[in-house]
Amino acid sequence: MAKMVKDFGKKKFRKFAKDNRLRLVRDADGLPIVKSRGKDIEGTHLFDGFGNQFVGLYVWRDSKFKMSHTYSKLIRAGYEPICRAEQEATFKIPYSKIMKIAREFNMIKRRVKL
Repeated sequence: MAKMVKDFGKKKFRKFAKDNRLRLVRDADGLPIVKSRGKDIEGTHLFDGFGNQFVGLYVWRDSKFKMSHTYSKLIRAGYEPICRAEQEATFKIPYSKIMKIAREFNMIKRRVKL
C-alpha cells in the first residue's frame, strides 16, 4: 500500500495562482511562491503551507521605518500577523482576500499586448 503524502494546500495554491494570473515562480527551495513586481516592494511574496483556507504573506523592507508603515497598514486592513522582526513580517491571509493583496503589492501579471 502506497503512503499518502499530505499536500497542505499546494495544488490549490498553484491552481488559484494560475487561474487569477498571479506571478507564480519557484523559490530557491523549489516551493511555489507568488512574487511581487517592483523595486519598492521587492521582498514581498505569497506562499502556501497553511492548508486549504490560508496562505502566508512574507513582507521584507530595507528599513525599520518602511516595515513599521507596511506592518501597521496590513494590521489596519485586518490581516492576522504570525511573526514580526525589525525588517520582516509574516501574515496569514485567507483565500478570499488574496486578490486584494495581489493588487496592493503588484503580484498580478500584466496583460499581453498583441
